[in-house]
Amino acid sequence: MTPSVHRQDSADSPPIVVRETACKTILNRTSLGDYSLNCYTGCEHACVYCYARFMQRFHPHAEAWGRFVDVKVNAVEVLRRQLRRAQPGEVFVSSGCDGWQPIEREWRLTRRCCELLLEYGFEVHILTKSGLVLRDLDFFAGRKVQVGVTVTSLDEVLRARWEPRAPIG
Repeated sequence: MTPSVHRQDSADSPPIVVRETACKTILNRTSLGDYSLNCYTGCEHACVYCYARFMQRFHPHAEAWGRFVDVKVNAVEVLRRQLRRAQPGEVFVSSGCDGWQPIEREWRLTRRCCELLLEYGFEVHILTKSGLVLRDLDFFAGRKVQVGVTVTSLDEVLRARWEPRAPIG
């Protein structure tokens, strides 16, 4: 793991600790479909209800959920290697984080992995609460892709309490 980088979106927001990590696998069997794929561990959205908080049991961090993101820097290369032997099927992107959280703007790992999956004949099922997914709609159009978007509340007070760092609008 490389040394952590602290990034801060604004002066009044808490810093996010970003670490670059390497993964051994990226395409994993799951009961949520055939496979799941997560290019990041952790999520900047910091949703208080997120089921993925359990990941800290397996990947302990000193920071609270929502205050760290581990970037799987070799995700694309590992996926390319795994796809040589994997049977095409449905892939849930992302089951343990939001693949289009703010860090994706910089790294573009989720998009590049989705491009590979589609090239190899996989079907991509996306769940996000980020408008950043719109960046990739041109590539997804006419392909085996389903995009689901989470809308938790139209009440700004509740949204800020439940999803303190999730995108607005």
